[in-house]
Amino acid sequence: MPVASFLFLLFVSSVIFVYFVVPVKYRWLVILAANIFFYCSYGVKYLVYLIISSLITFLAALFLRKASEEYTNDVATADKGQKKQLKEKLKKKKKRICLAALAIVLGIWIVLKYTNFFLANINAFLSEPLPLVEWVMPLGISFYTLVLAGYLIDVYRDKYEAETNYLRFFCFVSYFPHIIQGPFSRYDDLGKQLKQEHPFSYDRMEKGARRILWGFFKKLVVADKLAIVIHAIRASYSDHPASYLFFVILMYSFQIYADFSGYMDIMGGISQILGITLAENFRQPYLAKTVDEFWRRWHITLGEWFRDYVFYPLSMSPLAYKIASFARKRWGIKTAKLLQSYLALFFVWTATGLWHEANWKHVLWGYLNMFVIACAMQFADFNQKLKQRLHINEEAVYWKVFCVARTFLLVSILRVISTSDSIATAFSYFGHLLKGGLFVPVDFSLLFGEIAVSEMIAVIVGIAAIIAVDILNETGRWQSFKENCPMVIRCSILTILILSIILFGGGENDLLGGFMYARF
Repeated sequence: MPVASFLFLLFVSSVIFVYFVVPVKYRWLVILAANIFFYCSYGVKYLVYLIISSLITFLAALFLRKASEEYTNDVATADKGQKKQLKEKLKKKKKRICLAALAIVLGIWIVLKYTNFFLANINAFLSEPLPLVEWVMPLGISFYTLVLAGYLIDVYRDKYEAETNYLRFFCFVSYFPHIIQGPFSRYDDLGKQLKQEHPFSYDRMEKGARRILWGFFKKLVVADKLAIVIHAIRASYSDHPASYLFFVILMYSFQIYADFSGYMDIMGGISQILGITLAENFRQPYLAKTVDEFWRRWHITLGEWFRDYVFYPLSMSPLAYKIASFARKRWGIKTAKLLQSYLALFFVWTATGLWHEANWKHVLWGYLNMFVIACAMQFADFNQKLKQRLHINEEAVYWKVFCVARTFLLVSILRVISTSDSIATAFSYFGHLLKGGLFVPVDFSLLFGEIAVSEMIAVIVGIAAIIAVDILNETGRWQSFKENCPMVIRCSILTILILSIILFGGGENDLLGGFMYARF
């Protein structure tokens, strides 16, 4: 059931209606049924993997809870020496349970997604290559696997108690607005909300519907039309001057932003109507002043997941402390702390690249992002002194605009590597970009030649609208703008959005375009 389809709208409308009709105590069962129906619409066979992974995680969390309860009972009657032994025993037992469950759950994901990647790299050294395998790739496995891993680690860390009702736990894991593309929800947030009572609210209905409409506009009018233009030029990039290739780089950034954030708006709006608040995944990312800040604003929940479960544990690991201790004696405290961070960053960006796709181009893309961030950290003091010497006012508008433009351009250029067919193709693209023709005037009728003039205008206006909304959000004026906007103007804007979707929506003749991040 494609999200960008009339069938999905019918499905969501039915879920909302039934949800508010049935008694409050049964509403979570409505969501559970909707989750299963939605997931099975892509293939019943995928559900088996989701059930196995979630059941293993659920049972492991219960074992962790039971171990903690046994420790609490035993320690109540133990003396001081016994308490220490019991605590060490509990720590080892919980660690074994957690690692065993993570090995199975993450192992299923790794085998299904990365077996051919490993085989392809092994085959590079063999005279007779090993045959590649054809695994079934369950829908959203890269998302729900990390959600399950995060839940289990949180229970292991005693952040909250394990859920004792499997159906409620499965309702959290399979929640249809986040199962395909996230966000990476935490159980202490979304899990608790799914248990709460949510009475019908007309205000929530109105606001949620507006957000859904905005999300469909971003996806169907902006992202899908840009996809047609970008694909046409990149398919024959060697035939175009550098100025066209440069514009395609910039347009792709708006395409992926409109596509991904559009999905989040749709699912966030649906959840808002139901009375559930999903974690936000974007915070005006193209207004970031540095690459590091960009990644704190883009795909926020993925970054937070890697921060909490990879970066912090690695930067505080025994290996990191040994490296820091070695560096502290020779190069000082500052270098020692930086090396701890660099070690963790290396693993974070290796995992980030491979999480997106099992190939070396994404790994290289991850390392280049890491390199830029590490350079900014390494030369932070030098940059600060240089700005002081040049009398640069960091609060000045001109400097903020420069930093935003620089970051946007750098992030956009790095994406050429991850979106090309291969690393060689990416460098070939860069080669044509540098050959010349960068200052050749761009004929927009040729640049957007694959779509009609009216569609081109709709795309340009759509991009301008996305930028305007982000600027208003960044300056804190968006909420007041919506509240103080006259009803006539508000209704006119909503009418324009609806008509734009009807007239220009989609990359095909119907609303069946897929979302870019769904393939991850």
